[in-house]
Amino acid sequence: MFKQFLNTSSVSVIGLALALAVNVLLARTLAVEQFGLFSFAITTAYFLSVPVSGGIPFLLTREIAGAMHEGNYSVINRVICATTLWVMVSSSVVIAGIFALNSVVEWRTGEIITFAIFILPLLGITAICNGILKGIGRPAIAEAASRIIPPIVMISGMSLLWYLATATAMMGVFLQIASFTLVSIISVWLVNLYVPKRINVEYPDTASLGTWGKALFSLTAINGISMFGAQVAIIVLGILGNQDQVAFFRVAERGAQLVNFPMLFINAILGPHIVRTLRDGDLDDLHKIARTAARMTAASSAPVALTLIFFGKPLIALTFGPNYVDQAYLPLVVMCGAQFVSATLGSVGMFLIFAGHEKLHIWVQLLAALATTIALVSLVGKYQAFGGALAMSIGLLLLNIFLAVLVRRKLGFRPGIL
Repeated sequence: MFKQFLNTSSVSVIGLALALAVNVLLARTLAVEQFGLFSFAITTAYFLSVPVSGGIPFLLTREIAGAMHEGNYSVINRVICATTLWVMVSSSVVIAGIFALNSVVEWRTGEIITFAIFILPLLGITAICNGILKGIGRPAIAEAASRIIPPIVMISGMSLLWYLATATAMMGVFLQIASFTLVSIISVWLVNLYVPKRINVEYPDTASLGTWGKALFSLTAINGISMFGAQVAIIVLGILGNQDQVAFFRVAERGAQLVNFPMLFINAILGPHIVRTLRDGDLDDLHKIARTAARMTAASSAPVALTLIFFGKPLIALTFGPNYVDQAYLPLVVMCGAQFVSATLGSVGMFLIFAGHEKLHIWVQLLAALATTIALVSLVGKYQAFGGALAMSIGLLLLNIFLAVLVRRKLGFRPGIL
């Protein structure tokens, strides 16, 4: 697992640096309001992608890893076909629904959001390929396609627009769609290159569709509630018309995301290990995997969190610009602290999901999302971006603490670094 962690983290570090460069370039190139509008449009599009692709990577990773362990290639064929059909149908329905809404209701940001939703089928294709590659034990390759290609396209395009002095939020959305078009093409090619030749198109039977449909519903709900909890502050600030505050919050969120990246590295490789250990019934080994993953995550997150907390102001000024320092620093500190505390507990959600406790996970997420929403309503009107950061941190900490308690009760071990 450590070797896979190094490979995946190397890819993700490169992707992280490129993604940060994209946000810096956007903040430097676009006016503060335009940067906020772009962030609001893309966040809304990603939120609308939840029913299309939200649970697909988890489902494919779990089913393919288990089937590979048992040598049951027929299951792999059918689950790939089923998820592909789902992406085609669901993305068409969501896009049609947004167009219908836009024709009936006049909203200020309707044009850019209507354009941004064309990214949905591309995100679905990428999610399918990501889940397949992780399921067959190629997490670094899966991460490379989705984390490295989009920022390269965005950096190239925004640099040209900056040179031509024509950069707008709408052009940024266009570049995002173009980048994921390229990602989709390359991801499909990678799947064809690395997937065993015994995996071919095979239509699923009714029983399999029912089983996977229930699992996909649960996993999509988990992903959707998680995304809601992570992005609701941007959506609320955007709906209220505070595009400047969206931009300030986005800068703080991007900084705090650096603290969370080691956990993303771990999650990218953890799935198949959890599945195999659960299939073998070795709970002691499962505890060992959980503790090792939590320690690796916390050790990697600590220096990042401390650097951002103590040197956040000059770093924000150096990267995003002095216009963001006063309004983005305190939200950054709050969210960095919450992310680090969560990192010390490890990937508690993944252990519950792969152990089959999706419904419990959903209820905990709903509780945390409710707490986040109540905190947002109470704080964001008065404290704006800082209030949004406080609300998000409250929700994140409640979520991970409750999940840790459930892991202790359902799986029989205490998660975390100890």
